[in-house]
Amino acid sequence: MKKIYFILAIIFIATNVNAQWFIGGNLGFKVNIEGSRKNEKLLPYQSEIGFTIAPKFGYFFSEKLAFGIDLAVGPTFTEETKTIYISNPWGHSYYETVSYQGTYIRWRFAPFIRYSVFAYKKFNLFLEGSIGAAALHVKKEFDKPIFSTSAEKYSVIGVGILNIVPVLSYKLTDHLLLEAQLNFLNIGYNMDVFTSGVGDSRETDIIHDFNIGINAKSVFVVSQLTVGAIYKF
Repeated sequence: MKKIYFILAIIFIATNVNAQWFIGGNLGFKVNIEGSRKNEKLLPYQSEIGFTIAPKFGYFFSEKLAFGIDLAVGPTFTEETKTIYISNPWGHSYYETVSYQGTYIRWRFAPFIRYSVFAYKKFNLFLEGSIGAAALHVKKEFDKPIFSTSAEKYSVIGVGILNIVPVLSYKLTDHLLLEAQLNFLNIGYNMDVFTSGVGDSRETDIIHDFNIGINAKSVFVVSQLTVGAIYKF
């Protein structure tokens, strides 16, 4: 029995000579303002202000292989004024100028494993495969009742079955690495459960998303490009 423990200890030490824990992530901000709400001649008006905190942590088994967990959470606050066409069952159709304030909450939980497929000097190209879940929760409040309600809510729960994305890494030091996750080259399959409705009415749809590259529609797939850093202990 002692010999078995000794052999296991030797294997553990041999496979963990270059192993390191790591922590990192990225922080994103979004500000977009179009038009003016003070001058109706400039309609439509739209503003978006939000941020995202996306930490990640994990373990490098070697220079080529790593496992980790990618997290993300962030709100976006919107205001919009626009003219919409309203048609009701009684045959009365008309245009109405409405304004609303919206709150968008996003989150993501994605365990991943990555493997280096190419290395040159301080550059390293990984293929990263991830699974997990993500969601988008939306609430809009109108300045006047629209379709017999003054509020609208919907949510999307995304299940990431499998997504593979390239990650380009640059080593600044032995401990600090800059990373660019090339999400526009994502290949994956996801399933989104979309729940929407106005007032007390609710509908649920399941949407399957097979994607190659920039045509990804799932809430699980993050923005087209994310840039961040990780630190190895």
